[in-house]
Amino acid sequence: MINMKVEPLGKKSEAILDVVKKFESPSTISMHLPLPCVWKEGEGCYVKDPDGNTYLDFSSGIAVLNLGHCHPNVVKAICDQSKKLIHATEFPHPKKAELLKKLSEITPLKRTVFSNCGTEAIETALKVCKYASKKHQFIAFQGAFHGRTHGSMALTSRNKYRIGFEPVMPGVHHVPYPYCYRCPFNEKYPDCSLKCVNFLEKSVIKNPQSGLSEISAVFVEPFLGEGGYVIPPDEFLPELRRICDENNIILVMDEIQTGFGRSGKMFAYEHYNVVPDILVVGKAMAG
Repeated sequence: MINMKVEPLGKKSEAILDVVKKFESPSTISMHLPLPCVWKEGEGCYVKDPDGNTYLDFSSGIAVLNLGHCHPNVVKAICDQSKKLIHATEFPHPKKAELLKKLSEITPLKRTVFSNCGTEAIETALKVCKYASKKHQFIAFQGAFHGRTHGSMALTSRNKYRIGFEPVMPGVHHVPYPYCYRCPFNEKYPDCSLKCVNFLEKSVIKNPQSGLSEISAVFVEPFLGEGGYVIPPDEFLPELRRICDENNIILVMDEIQTGFGRSGKMFAYEHYNVVPDILVVGKAMAG
């Protein structure tokens, strides 16, 4: 339960934060706003600071901890494996084979490429799309967040992540996401006839004056995450699948936030009976 021993930030927390501020470069700090607490330990949905205060972690470790902090089964698996093998570079090993097989059982996609984190997985998807399609342009959505490395940052639309790092990777075009509550076209669903989808298809992909003649892939979050936690209309992803199929475009779904049960199904795309060409996961995959 939530238990406050001292007014945050306490003296012990302040001391730790002072060290972080002194030695960590501001350019690499993701949580650059004033921090409400310092984390020392966690259990389930709670975290505790060095001063003994207990907090409810509404962020789930930024969508990583679907099983909560320090789940005993996860901790045991880590400890057991650390006694056998910690690093294997790219060599095959039993746990890798086990995970590859398991992923092929829970998704309709039968091949997997492992990366170190979500944003690196997005970078890998970009490379796969370029190599497979021999094309170099991409479509992403306004409000999208796909990461903060060079290529993934180009797919991410929010200005605050790009300031100071332009120019990012060229060839990315952002289109409106179907945000019905705040429709960018000032329409009302369902009377809008999915104007956002029509705009994407007619004004961007099929428009000879759009400047996009070499579209390799569309990157989409099935549920828009950081852009407002937006659930699109039921018709959106099936229509996006159709458009990609008809125009020989790769459909990449970023389920780094929504994957592994956070939407009520194992993956959010399952709600719409569509299958992506590439599925990008991370975060909760490692628990």
